[in-house]
This record gives sequence, C-alpha cells and structure tokens, in this order.
Amino acid sequence: MNKVAISGLAVISMLALANPQIAVAQAESSQEITVIAPQVSVQKQENEDAGFAKVMVYTAKRQVSFADLDLTSQADVDKLKHRLREAARAGCDEISKDYPQVKDSSCVRIAMDNANAQAERVIEAASGK
Repeated sequence: MNKVAISGLAVISMLALANPQIAVAQAESSQEITVIAPQVSVQKQENEDAGFAKVMVYTAKRQVSFADLDLTSQADVDKLKHRLREAARAGCDEISKDYPQVKDSSCVRIAMDNANAQAERVIEAASGK
C-alpha cells in the first residue's frame, strides 16, 4: 500500500515541479499562466504482486491572462491570484465531472502550487527583481 501511495505522489510531484519552469517562459512572453489541474487515480492491479498499481493522471489546463493587470500593484496581484484559484477549481471540477470515479482531494492544492510558482516569477519580472 505504501508503494502505491508513493508512486502516486511521485507522479504528482513530477507534474508540480516540471511544469512551472516550462510555463514561466511562456507566461512572460504571452502574458498568460497555464494552470494545470491534476487528479490521480491509483488502482491496485489484481493478480499482480503486492505494491504494484496502475496510476492514471488526468489533467485539465486553463489559461489565465494577466495582460490587463499591473503586477507592480498589490491589488492586481491579488486579482491574478484569485483568477488562478478559480481556474484551478474549474479544472479540478471538470475532471471530477468527466471522471467521477477519480477522487483526489489534493487537485486544487497542486494546481495552485504550480500556478503560484509561475505567478511569483512573472510578478518578480514585472517588478524588476
């Protein structure tokens, strides 16, 4: 059971860590942040050795524009973070609707971790840090 949980966490960790670096370059040039909502489904395989499972990762992507925001203003930074949170929720809700058998309570948190990493870099670039 622990191996199954660790496998699922490893997949999510890879998603959460890999995407911000790729997406930040795109965000700076396109003035959009890509919010990726991941949901993991771990299914123990019958007739397999204990500890092996089929891990499925479902994702939904949302583009969040910040072209109309002045990211040197705290009010606009707050607007961006609100948009990111709404996009993360919408993506996770879409996956839950399309795949009702998938239950992953960490979807919004992981999507927000990814989106916030991108946002922080874009905000730093806007403020000249």
